[in-house]
Amino acid sequence: MKPPTLNTERVLALLNANQLDELKAYANEVLTEECAHTKGDVELTRCREALKYIKKVDSNLYPAYAGAFIVDGIQYMSNRATAFAFDEGHHVPGLPLPPTAADGYLDVEAYFRSTNSFPDSSAVTQAELRRIIAIWKTDGKPGKTVCLYKIGRIFYNAQYLLQALQIMGVDEAELRQPDSTVGISFFSVEGRRALICAAYGREEPHYAYYIQKAKV
Repeated sequence: MKPPTLNTERVLALLNANQLDELKAYANEVLTEECAHTKGDVELTRCREALKYIKKVDSNLYPAYAGAFIVDGIQYMSNRATAFAFDEGHHVPGLPLPPTAADGYLDVEAYFRSTNSFPDSSAVTQAELRRIIAIWKTDGKPGKTVCLYKIGRIFYNAQYLLQALQIMGVDEAELRQPDSTVGISFFSVEGRRALICAAYGREEPHYAYYIQKAKV
């Protein structure tokens, strides 16, 4: 498959309409895919998922609480339900950056620091999550229910977990969990970290379809 290239007609149309923000976003998207193509399928998927993630962020949360931003060489992404941190050498290329936040950006590192003493962990795989999501799509009334995956005592949105592994570019990672039934959990693999908010604790929500993780 050939890497994507800028569509000249689209570029000219955006220029003629003075739609500079749209042109910048389009150029960033093409750059991201072009960079990913040179690094293989895993990186391509990673970049595509990161772009989809950023596109769905509520622009009203920019720039202090969400979006993609770089602080002290670390690239962050957040949508307030999940967050990512990528060390230098693991950045996602070409992500659109919001304007500089006058009062600073969301302190994602503070949330990671709060997870340092989490006692529990459980291996989570893309294959396992894809199987669960496939069952939910067949039996769980997508659009009317949330696909939840119960790991230990905590419910997670299975689609968020899968997206986190895809954006990190790994097939499997250990999910570190708190000793409570609410709050945040996290993945960490070789310079790539992800925070995942618990969906619910304790009891199954009445409008959710969920699957319990098998105990090993």
